[in-house]
Amino acid sequence: MASSSFGLKHHHIDLDLFVRLYDDLSIFPAVAGAFARMVRNLRAEVRDELVHSDVQALSASLHKMKGCCAMMGAVDLAEDIGQLESALKHSDIAVNVPLLKEVLCNIGEMEEEVNKIASNFQGAESIIKCDTQSGCSQ
Repeated sequence: MASSSFGLKHHHIDLDLFVRLYDDLSIFPAVAGAFARMVRNLRAEVRDELVHSDVQALSASLHKMKGCCAMMGAVDLAEDIGQLESALKHSDIAVNVPLLKEVLCNIGEMEEEVNKIASNFQGAESIIKCDTQSGCSQ
């Protein structure tokens, strides 16, 4: 479980790492939106490539997915995807289906986590704006 000095504990995402990567937590909602769009498309690609047993395309999609996870500060998940990429180079897809299913499940969990953090962040941001504006009722 990744933890943060911001007092937030998450299963996949390390917000401290996110801040070190971007120097600004306020961009999290924007990066989260890009992540959600990319991962949604990549999961569909991975499923299609799995059905068609296209190892080369599957490896390319997993590589992109690994980058998406790394950009969100989910280093452990990115490493798991990297291990899957490597495993696909040395064995056929069928052998790696259980690991692939686990990775896709973890990506789904991470997407939910990202959405939750972004929605909580946006709520906190509106409170901060409210506190700085005169005449705001609470």
